[in-house]
Amino acid sequence: ANTGAISPQEVQANQLQTDTILNSINRISNTTQFDGVNLLDGTLDYITTGVTNAAISTVQINAATVPTGATTPVVIGVTASAKTGQLSYNNGTLVDDVTLDIKGNQGSQQLNFANGTTDASIASAVNSVKGQTGVSAVASTDTRLYFNSTDYGSNQFVSVQEVAGTFVPTTPVAKGVDAAVTINGQKADVSGLKASLRTVNLDLTLDLTATFGTTLGSTSFNITGGGSRFQLSSKVNTVGQVNIGIESVSTARLGNSIVGTLSTLGSGQTNALASGNTVQGQRIIDAAVQQVSQLRGRLGAFQKDVLATNVNNLQVSLENITASESSIRDTDFAVETALLTRDQILVQANTAVLAQANTTPQSVLALLKA
Repeated sequence: ANTGAISPQEVQANQLQTDTILNSINRISNTTQFDGVNLLDGTLDYITTGVTNAAISTVQINAATVPTGATTPVVIGVTASAKTGQLSYNNGTLVDDVTLDIKGNQGSQQLNFANGTTDASIASAVNSVKGQTGVSAVASTDTRLYFNSTDYGSNQFVSVQEVAGTFVPTTPVAKGVDAAVTINGQKADVSGLKASLRTVNLDLTLDLTATFGTTLGSTSFNITGGGSRFQLSSKVNTVGQVNIGIESVSTARLGNSIVGTLSTLGSGQTNALASGNTVQGQRIIDAAVQQVSQLRGRLGAFQKDVLATNVNNLQVSLENITASESSIRDTDFAVETALLTRDQILVQANTAVLAQANTTPQSVLALLKA
């Protein structure tokens, strides 16, 4: 972004390095394997059908239980619309010089307006810096000037405060509202237009379009297969299985449909260094970093909290079974020892009885001889 101290030749050199990095990311995505299975190229991602692009811009399925030979339906309903932060000014053309501090999620800017400036001119000036403030404006037909946050949700805000002059909006600060969304009848966690649901059988995140997220209604799609399944119990059934999906981490998939994908930073693309769209490029990189971090955290948690704990449980079970077997073998040895001792006593007793029985006839014969 430093165009004041970087020559066009250096921009081209930086673009070459960027292209090399993008190629490396794609290579890692296409070649990373374990036991002959590709991990990061989307092979282990879930397969969906019926996704309406007008309603859902991005679908990320982290885990889903899909019955063999069947599909898993997903029904999304919007019960309350998302809203941007909005405040208005309805006093019309300015009657004196005004300096306004326009502030939003992206930052703040001070704008100066002369006496007699119309609502349309104020809106044009505000929109010219919305990339730095996150605030847009529109002069409506009802003679009001509306200031809106550029994104939806309770984390978004818009603030218009006078530094000099007279300018009184309806409220100095306004926040947005998250949409209310249900997924398969269950209340979803929502931030703006991003909805997520985490249950035993379904874990997914959706980016709703502004049209669908601000209109009451519903849409649906099906999960037909994909993902990776781990058999953890001795019985082959859904209770003893866990599922996880791993989406592609290629440059065409890192990022999102709202800010753009990492591939657009390549040479000749819309957000290449030569285009000057460095602000948008930074947002794409931030989205990609967040996406990779979430994937690493999810895979790490799956390995540590699901697979490792199951291995530990099996090791403890093996130890207990081995101890039980040892106890059983020790018990058998004691029983056999006792039986041997009993048999020895019986043999000795029988021998003594036979000896006594043999002595009696011999004594009688001795008397007869006498």
